[in-house]
Amino acid sequence: EEDLLASGNGKLRSVVELGAGTALVAIVALQMFWKDLDCVFVTDHDPGTLEKAKNNHETTMEELYDQATTEEDQSVVLNEISAVPFYFEELKWGVEAEIKRLQHKIHGRLETPQVDMIVGSDLIYCFENVDPLLLTVSKLLDRGQGVFLLSQSFAYDEETEQQIDLMSAKLGLERIVHADTLGSKGGSKIQRFRFS
Repeated sequence: EEDLLASGNGKLRSVVELGAGTALVAIVALQMFWKDLDCVFVTDHDPGTLEKAKNNHETTMEELYDQATTEEDQSVVLNEISAVPFYFEELKWGVEAEIKRLQHKIHGRLETPQVDMIVGSDLIYCFENVDPLLLTVSKLLDRGQGVFLLSQSFAYDEETEQQIDLMSAKLGLERIVHADTLGSKGGSKIQRFRFS
């Protein structure tokens, strides 16, 4: 089986979380990949939600520092993990002007307006979200090595599943389901999208 995070050079320099909520997924990505990361962008359409995400990020960094048991660990948290720039940006999926605005901000941090990884959890609540979400992903994701990881805690209806496949094909995205433990008692499904 292919590596879930497979990318061209093995280095993950940039992450965007879509529909961030509390920014939990972006914070986990930061803790996993901080050594290589140049920046993390946390996005949501709601300014109030972004404020909560920002507070959660700050609280998490404080807790990591407080939990560090040695001066060396505290130094890593303070000077390396917390030093990775974290940006909080409003973004409505599928809105070209908003996507371009975010691309411009990403380009200000990197040499490219595209990112290595996009992450999201429970982003698709209705059929109508599929096209704007995947269009946004296709504009922000690096065509060479970019990966979009999508997790879900509930099953989509058949129409939504078909639309995900149709829109993915239209945009040149390959969809691979890496884990599917959804059932009547919960579980999750993790999928990876990348340009084919």
